[in-house]
Amino acid sequence: MYRLFLPYNKTILKLNIVFSIFLTAISILVSKSTAALFSSDVKTPTSPLYLIPGYYIFWILTGGFIMSAYYFEITRKNEYYFYYNIGLSRIKLLMFCYLLHIIIVVPILFIMHYVKLT
Repeated sequence: MYRLFLPYNKTILKLNIVFSIFLTAISILVSKSTAALFSSDVKTPTSPLYLIPGYYIFWILTGGFIMSAYYFEITRKNEYYFYYNIGLSRIKLLMFCYLLHIIIVVPILFIMHYVKLT
């Protein structure tokens, strides 16, 4: 039964990786420009390398997933009929796909917890 979810998850995951990389790059640029603009007294390292994994995980679980699901909704709306015929609703597809995204992100969180970038 779980194999039926995998083609949908594969499509959403590919789109999510691309959207999340794009959103992470925008977040880094915005954070650098606002830090330079306000020149706050908060001590931050000179390289934003330590922010990249955190921003990426944030975007892969929020904005990237939403954007990729919306893109799939717009471009491949007819593929939902295939999943309806199998007996899977959109809610089941989205929930299972989001659960798999969380399972993919958990090892990255463990690595981030034990590895410190300086």
